[in-house]
Amino acid sequence: MVPLRGLQLLSLPDELLLQIVAFLEPLSIITLHHTCTRLRALTRSNAALWRNQCIKQAFIDSNPENCPQWNRAEELELVIDTWPHNDIDWPDDGSGPVRKVVTFFKPLRAQYRTMSEIYPACTLRQKVKVALCQFAAGTNKQANLNKASELVGQAVKNDAKIVVLPECFNSPYGTSHFANYAEAIPEHPTEEQSPTFHHLSSLALQHKIYLFGGSIPEADLEDPGKYYNTCLIFGPDGNFITKHRKVHLFDIDIPNEMTFKESDVLSPGKHITMVNTTYGPVAVGICYDIRFAEMAMVAARRGAALLLYPGAFSKFTGEMHWELLARARAVDNQIFVGVCSPARAEEGYVAWGESMLVDCKGRVMSKAGTGEEIVYAELDPENMENTRTHIPIRTQRRMEVYGDMMKVVPTEV
Repeated sequence: MVPLRGLQLLSLPDELLLQIVAFLEPLSIITLHHTCTRLRALTRSNAALWRNQCIKQAFIDSNPENCPQWNRAEELELVIDTWPHNDIDWPDDGSGPVRKVVTFFKPLRAQYRTMSEIYPACTLRQKVKVALCQFAAGTNKQANLNKASELVGQAVKNDAKIVVLPECFNSPYGTSHFANYAEAIPEHPTEEQSPTFHHLSSLALQHKIYLFGGSIPEADLEDPGKYYNTCLIFGPDGNFITKHRKVHLFDIDIPNEMTFKESDVLSPGKHITMVNTTYGPVAVGICYDIRFAEMAMVAARRGAALLLYPGAFSKFTGEMHWELLARARAVDNQIFVGVCSPARAEEGYVAWGESMLVDCKGRVMSKAGTGEEIVYAELDPENMENTRTHIPIRTQRRMEVYGDMMKVVPTEV
């Protein structure tokens, strides 16, 4: 961008002023700072520019700190010796036409890029077939791993390139089971430390797929007695890519229905996890993570084309919210969403089932029943691109209005 600092223009016509404003701000938003002054629409001849939203905001604030998202990195000083039009509310000190200096502020581009930069039209690079493997885990870990191998093999025979396993696929789900089935997962675990790690790595390498290993209980080597609910992710070369630790723990208390508290045993993760696959960026959450729209939005702003949630919703919460949340996260962010559940068991913790893949418009592409099943869908970049073009919410978000969502804003009663 051409540096404009220090540019001075004398007797600037209104038409040129508007052109400079439009040039300065690709976001079509401009802030003007000057002591206790408000700039109004310049002339009737320029009304069309305002109607066309070339400038959506034009205001002058005596305190730039009121707009911390703006900076002076690129500013334009206009020195006005004469002001020929009377349509402008400009401070009058009674001395007639005087020299005025106006500073134009732009968004801090390190934080506030254009919405088309934050939300690209399409981040899915090519078509890809995704498979969600729905099955119920029993008490025998090796049998659970063997079942995972069987279903992954079936998925690959149907041309799946990204395969997902359910939450707690190598053990029963429940606070009484986490410690008993937990595995230590350092950067390079031995087979004794984590047989599941090595099993998944071999599967990914054998089938040349991206394998999202649902979740397993993870033991913290550095803090004995500390456990996580962790998804292990492997690439087509069998190499370990990363892991996602469940960020939001499932602690609920619904009178006469269900009480569950993962935090009695588990500790929360601290990071949003992204994987840059050949097909596009994929973000991972686990079960209860799907209820938090903020997490999904951050992943989408980082370019995620697909959100995957291995999750074991209960029959009670699943009936109310499982499909609703999957479709909501897809619609919120105009990305693909996959939710992979265990099959519905006859005893112990009864998961909801109904694993599904949802497109960028929030439509269910494919959906399982309650038993053992593999769900498939082909993700198409055209679906994402059309959705974001036809309903362009990614370019219409008003980040300057929302402010910092972390701040607690008191309300007047």
